[in-house]
Amino acid sequence: MNNQSALEATRASPRVVVQGSLLVDATTFNTAIGGADEILVNVQPSSSVGSCGGSFVTVTLEYLGGAGDDCNLNGVPDSCDIAGGISMDCNGNGTPDECENDCNDNGFPDECDITGGASQDCNGNGIPDECDVLDPRLDCNGNGIVDACGIAGGTENDCNSNGIPDECDVGLGEVDADMLLADLTAGADDIAALVPNRFNFSDGVSGSSINDGGGDMYDGGNILNTDLASSIPYTGSVVMDADASFGVGSRYFTSKTDGLFVMAAVDVDIDTFMISGNLGADGSGTVDGFDAEVTFNFVSFAVLVKRVHSAGDSSVNHIIIVPGPLAGLTHTIPSTTDGDDDTVSGLLDRNEVFYLLVSRTLGRRLEDADALAIVDAFLALLPFGAGDCNGNMILDECEIGEGSLEDCDGNGLPDVCEDDCDANGIADVCEIADGSAEDCNANGRPDFCDLTSGEFSAESDELGPFGAGAPQTYFLADPPLAADTVRLTFRSRAELCAGFVSVDLNGNALGDIFGNSGTCCPGEPDTTTMILDAATFNDSILGGGIEIMMIPSPNINEFCDDPTFIQVSVRYESTGFDLDGDGIVDECEVCPEDINGNLTVDFGDLLLVIAQWGICPPVCLADLDRDGNVGFSDVLQLFGAWGPCPGS
Repeated sequence: MNNQSALEATRASPRVVVQGSLLVDATTFNTAIGGADEILVNVQPSSSVGSCGGSFVTVTLEYLGGAGDDCNLNGVPDSCDIAGGISMDCNGNGTPDECENDCNDNGFPDECDITGGASQDCNGNGIPDECDVLDPRLDCNGNGIVDACGIAGGTENDCNSNGIPDECDVGLGEVDADMLLADLTAGADDIAALVPNRFNFSDGVSGSSINDGGGDMYDGGNILNTDLASSIPYTGSVVMDADASFGVGSRYFTSKTDGLFVMAAVDVDIDTFMISGNLGADGSGTVDGFDAEVTFNFVSFAVLVKRVHSAGDSSVNHIIIVPGPLAGLTHTIPSTTDGDDDTVSGLLDRNEVFYLLVSRTLGRRLEDADALAIVDAFLALLPFGAGDCNGNMILDECEIGEGSLEDCDGNGLPDVCEDDCDANGIADVCEIADGSAEDCNANGRPDFCDLTSGEFSAESDELGPFGAGAPQTYFLADPPLAADTVRLTFRSRAELCAGFVSVDLNGNALGDIFGNSGTCCPGEPDTTTMILDAATFNDSILGGGIEIMMIPSPNINEFCDDPTFIQVSVRYESTGFDLDGDGIVDECEVCPEDINGNLTVDFGDLLLVIAQWGICPPVCLADLDRDGNVGFSDVLQLFGAWGPCPGS
């Protein structure tokens, strides 16, 4: 039997049933149709089927699931769902309501919520306000009012008309990569200067890794990665689009200057930022780190630090900074010094990622306080709003503009926030600018403040952990000279019952403290004091700042039940900057070799040098080179200036 029936061909979705005998998938059926208007179905019995009188075959084609869209995947075309009342279509666009955007999950499309009056859309973006305010970019202060609407309605102030409520504008603005690169180019040296005993590693300008860095710092490390891309290339101080590396619409740059490598990525959409590669430490030395949350200009930042140190090779110190709180982030570092691995995840709601790399010579560890000082200096480059230096939640630029605050030098910083060394209510810069104060050494301080002596004090943070393999260092940049004894007070919680702590001043051993006399950890912190003579301290200052290193003995364990730390404070009477007491700032004196003040460098001055020969007390008029000792170098300086003083 060969019964042929011509059937009108129609596109099928998703499958065809030849009733009672055969299922044909839609792809096969549609392919058979091709571009034809008809389809021929052949039904051929096998040879074993005999002919019977009146025998016939009925061919029925049934489409399971009709043609057309089926957004809710119920097997019924959307148009049929709507026509049959199975689905609603409140806006009449042919799409069932359950398939439309419904940001508030109330069962109605956003468009219908808005047109029906159930939701407001004050900024006309097609999204109900109750959903817009969930985005901190649209409701920066979290008060439940879309920022643009609050400003337009007068419930939120925007004194500088930049579209950001003033209370948010005192915080971080949108970071422009080009502006940040320009600021970094101008300020990189100041940031690098905060690294004690800085190592100016090589490479880092081009490529995607640092091969060695000098002194076996790396074995191919500092490789940048995200969950979107690996081995992200360095840009050589050029801002580049980074859709494939940091997310659609993102931009980034890397910049390498002496002792500082910086990567900045803005408008990012990533979950994870990673540093990888190999280190020259090769398993020796120590790896540690710390996480902190800092507030700068009323904005929170998470700081994540990894350090590899004490291996002899120059230390490797990662500083990763992201806006927002520390909560929600995961920071993972390995326990070995073989690799450069450092991973931060949980970044999906963070808009920027900043990474700084610095190094110290001879494997020195970058202390917590130094790392945070570097962070502060970097954050100062970010495009904060005009600022709110006095913390009254009113933008400085607005207060200056309306005349409620003065800005004598026009630098955008109100005078009340500038330095005022003599506390007379007039900013130092204003006194210098209007000529009411001299500044002979151009250090931004009136000379009468440079000449003033008084008590100097400084204190480190609680530096930890503290134990064998984890020494701590506190650095003082350019403290004034001491006029009397210097008191160093140490406070520590560690396993001090088992060992002692050695103290170095700029690499020179001062002695040991505690000496098995402290309590065992856990316990209350122990305190002890060390007294230095002014000459020893001043001699160290003249070498360029003071570095106090506290080195625990091997039997002090840094892993006590409670966090271990050591803290040091420095206190002494300073001389100001007028060692000879003549009322002239030392570095401004035209003729310092005129020790006796007769306006001529002669034998009278030479006799004073001989009379004061040797180690100086706190003040030595004959110590012309200020090295804490009167000797041949001072004689040579005196002979070099022999004769009448200039201008006499």
